[in-house]
Amino acid sequence: MKMRYILPLSLMLATTTVVADDHRSYGKADGAKYSEHRIERMDKHAELNLTDAQKAQLKAIMDETKQRHGEIRKQSDEKVNAVLTTEQRAKYAKHREQMIEKMKAKKAEHSAKQN
Repeated sequence: MKMRYILPLSLMLATTTVVADDHRSYGKADGAKYSEHRIERMDKHAELNLTDAQKAQLKAIMDETKQRHGEIRKQSDEKVNAVLTTEQRAKYAKHREQMIEKMKAKKAEHSAKQN
């Protein structure tokens, strides 16, 4: 019975990871600028008029959250892989790679539309 839920759960985790990977790619390419970019967007769109001190505090919070999220994701992936057979792990890895490529293509398409 429990096995029946493992594969759908792992696919949900894969999708979550793909979305997170898409957002992390900004941070990897541009260092810590992703958090700064989010803060600037938040400040502009919500018209918060954040002070420099508030921006620094928010950046620290977002950086810590990003690190903790990465650790949780890694632990979750390890647990999922421990449940799967060798064949299932290979299929799961292939699926994740395909999803990552789809997300990269969508991101590139979105960026092209904005330019």
